[in-house]
Amino acid sequence: MEPERSEHMRIEIVKNTGSWIRGTGYLFPVFALFIFFVSACGAPDDVPTLIEKARQGDGKAAMKLVESMGSADRDVALAAYKGVIDLGADIEPWLTRGLKSPENSVAEASAAALGNLGDSGTLPALIRVLEGEGGRRYAAAWALGEIGDLTAVPSLVRILGADDTLMRKSAVRALVKLGSEAGEAVTAFLEEAIEISGDASSRRAAIRVVGELRTEEAVDVLVSVTGRNRDAAVWALGRIGGERVLEPLLEALSDPEWQVRREAAQALGNIEDDRAVSALTGALDDTETVVREWAARSLETITGRQVLYLGEDGEMIPPYNLYR
Repeated sequence: MEPERSEHMRIEIVKNTGSWIRGTGYLFPVFALFIFFVSACGAPDDVPTLIEKARQGDGKAAMKLVESMGSADRDVALAAYKGVIDLGADIEPWLTRGLKSPENSVAEASAAALGNLGDSGTLPALIRVLEGEGGRRYAAAWALGEIGDLTAVPSLVRILGADDTLMRKSAVRALVKLGSEAGEAVTAFLEEAIEISGDASSRRAAIRVVGELRTEEAVDVLVSVTGRNRDAAVWALGRIGGERVLEPLLEALSDPEWQVRREAAQALGNIEDDRAVSALTGALDDTETVVREWAARSLETITGRQVLYLGEDGEMIPPYNLYR
């Protein structure tokens, strides 16, 4: 049949069909039935079906299941996520593809699933995301902390220097999860950051890590911290504790900045050293109420006796205690 005649006949059939529908008054019911048929044929598989197909090795179903984790329907997303976790290592190749999705919700869910599955074999894919660009990098940092492989430490330490606050917080959390060996690497980063006068936010993030990990190797570096991160360094010294931190904390109790004095007063209570009693007693006369309160609270911790301090209203009061 010639192409022109074939096309002409197709148009005539469409016209005639449309005329018949209009003539019989069945336009809406037939159209609705047609739409239902097309929708039913093109409708995606539901989550249980996708899970079962993926379990049987259907790669397309596996990818659809991963993409379903980013659904705006919370129930669908949750069901898909649970299904992915149940499938375990078999779904990991599609989760690593999901990391590259232009949909942030899919990429973040894929990273979370990989973190919960905990397979070190997926580290390279997560590190590539971490060191790339995009708003989902923090999810990769979280996942690396969950997997717990020290191979990720150098990349996470570099992220401490990120401009993004959420990225830095995610890196801190991951490094803390990775434990003491991560603390050694962060100490080196912190020392270098001080030497080159790097970004203050990066240094603060690093200080947070060594404090949380109680990294004793970081004491000398922390003592050398000055400027806006001095209060964080004093907090970290209190977390680390030990004989070496007593003198630096006693000196910090006389710092010009009240935030530093407050952290010192609290830290001295944390280490519970009797040699701090005299300095803390002197801090009861501090010009800042919050410093006086922490001095009183720390004195109570060390001596076991109630201590009053001068409150803002000019009365002598005990420090707030939920259990009193």
